Amino acid sequence: MQVFLEVWQNIFMEVPFLFQNMEFIREKREEELIKARWVKKVYKNIWIEQFQKMSLLTYQKADMVTCLYGHAKQLQIELGCPEEKIRITPNGINTQNLSDLAGKTKEEEQYIYAGAVLRVTPIKDVKTMIQAFDFAKKKVPNMKLFIMGPEDEDKQYAKECHDMVESLHLKDVIFTGRIMVKDYLGKMDFTLLTSISEGQPLTILESYAAHRPVVATDVGNCRELIYGDGDGLGEAGILTHIMNIEEIAQAMIVLAQNDKLRKQMGENGYQRVMKYYRIEHMKQVYEEIYRKFARDKNFRMDTGTIQYRTYEKGGRYDMAGIGVKLKQIYSKNTLTTDMAGIGYSVVITIAPMISVIITMYVMQYVLEFSSVEYAQRDLFTSTVMYIFIFSLITTAPFNSVLSRYMSDTIFRETFEDVRPCYFVGLMMNIGISALFGIIFCIHEFVAGDVDIFYVFTGYCGYIALVLVFYSMLYLSICKEYKKISFYFTIGMIVAFISSILFRKGFHFSVGYSMLLALTIGFGIIACLEYGIVQSYFTQDSKIIKVYFCILKNIGSLYFQIYFTRWDYLYIILFFGRQHITWS
Repeated sequence: MQVFLEVWQNIFMEVPFLFQNMEFIREKREEELIKARWVKKVYKNIWIEQFQKMSLLTYQKADMVTCLYGHAKQLQIELGCPEEKIRITPNGINTQNLSDLAGKTKEEEQYIYAGAVLRVTPIKDVKTMIQAFDFAKKKVPNMKLFIMGPEDEDKQYAKECHDMVESLHLKDVIFTGRIMVKDYLGKMDFTLLTSISEGQPLTILESYAAHRPVVATDVGNCRELIYGDGDGLGEAGILTHIMNIEEIAQAMIVLAQNDKLRKQMGENGYQRVMKYYRIEHMKQVYEEIYRKFARDKNFRMDTGTIQYRTYEKGGRYDMAGIGVKLKQIYSKNTLTTDMAGIGYSVVITIAPMISVIITMYVMQYVLEFSSVEYAQRDLFTSTVMYIFIFSLITTAPFNSVLSRYMSDTIFRETFEDVRPCYFVGLMMNIGISALFGIIFCIHEFVAGDVDIFYVFTGYCGYIALVLVFYSMLYLSICKEYKKISFYFTIGMIVAFISSILFRKGFHFSVGYSMLLALTIGFGIIACLEYGIVQSYFTQDSKIIKVYFCILKNIGSLYFQIYFTRWDYLYIILFFGRQHITWS
């Protein structure tokens, strides 16, 4: 439904409307409705008809509809899209990322490695792959199968695959889980794809870029990728029927036993991907489309090079999102699983803030905050409110820029660019936030006559929260919601214990004890988040382009957010006025 909402938003805004792979979206929605338990059987056809009508309207309003290959174009036409609106735009990959891959060690040379880069889900038909490998193994005893990819999308199916391996007594099937495909692909002799449904699989293109042939089922665009479309480059693998164990096993045997054939097919695939499926070609196609839109709609475009943020499918560093996890929980449709789903949603969304609120409440109760004079209570409440609000406001522009950059970097698998991005953003974030904070603190100390130690502690709490929210961005993109909640819990436990120590042991005032304790708690959270981010992204490209990219975008975004967004301006002016009044 979100797709269609975005469609109509674009239509009403009267902007050029480019739609990609509508046949896939419609097919998936219809499939989900058929399987959905929340839709009564009698209403399913009605829902499907509504999506079909919305699809037709989308086709009518779209300026252009793109698809990945010729058969998909024919399907678009059958679904009601005018042929003149359709343009074929094949996928493209960054072939440079898959050059100079590490090969086998001397010890590994004695084995034939077959690899499958995929999500362990029914649509990939991993069970057929395992059974085919079992047959092939009898003819090629030195062959090993690497199943590379996440297993958390359908845990039950993944368990069934593991059980099948055990029941067949297969010792040479390795489930790697999530990996960096570059670390493994160079060691593979060929790759496998046994899916029962596909579009234009990026895993095949990646295999070709690494000079590796492919055994694939005849789905989606696999036939054209393997045999070519009259390009004269030759076969780059072996095509089989879906769920045909014998065929797939025989194809594996042929490639495993014929080194010369493997190398020739791998070279054919490499030539094909370099000629038709490079990321540069895809960029050129879309640049032409966007410039045509600009001319036709009389829009102004910069004369410079268009900046792209392209990414590849996330199967290599794919991380199950919130929706996938909730789908798993709710699939059993029981009261227990419904409550578990609600609990999970709470944990990953509002648990951090709940932990802060609960901690402050317990602090106030234990330290008898209500007995403190009103001025001190108001000062503490205002301070905490200010450091939360302004830490969120000052980090907002960074989050807007960096979330986009980080998402693209992860999907492109250029993880070495993350560290420079993180540190540059960190320095700029602290620098700008600190400047805002200093101005505010000076006013508090001079005009508000607040104790210097109290002001400084509040300032440190503000900077600590800035660091917390900044690092949270990276952890959120990595889907580490549970760790965010866990770190907040640790920080708040330390804060509570510290508040009692400061009040009872050092005899600080109640307000200052609570503020200092919260500052320490926020600092611990920031350190924990910093540590986990660094452990995730250990490489450093040290590339200067990242620095310029961030510097160029941050300034303009600050201006856009604070001088064109009336809601932000209102917040700043409102709290500024209130601050002056309270002071």
